[in-house]
Amino acid sequence: MLLPLRTLALAAGVVLYIPDQRREGWYFRVSSPEGADLKRSRLVGEARRHTDEATAAVLACTAVDRSGGRLSKGFGWAARGLDARPAFTLAHARMVQDALPCPPDSRVSVIGTPAGCILAAADTHHQEFRST
Repeated sequence: MLLPLRTLALAAGVVLYIPDQRREGWYFRVSSPEGADLKRSRLVGEARRHTDEATAAVLACTAVDRSGGRLSKGFGWAARGLDARPAFTLAHARMVQDALPCPPDSRVSVIGTPAGCILAAADTHHQEFRST
């Protein structure tokens, strides 16, 4: 689900920081559309230890609840160091739960689904926007 988003973002001139799955705490700074494919991001991206220039984060998930609690895919460190930057995730409908079965790894403010977006809030109040 993230490949189309990375492709569109890079084509629009957005610079992405993609976590290096081989080295904890390292990222690839990618500005070329050919870096949207994770296999290519290592070749065309610039290795960086910090994401200081990043203004938001799109994080993969295995599950997310409607209040914004997110379970990661196991790397865990990808969300670290993002401080107060807004974080978003993409999920299929079956990945969105009313509540997670365990504490979340991190929190997101927007959940993108094929049907639309859910604006999550820590108080479990949320708004859904359907695509037309």
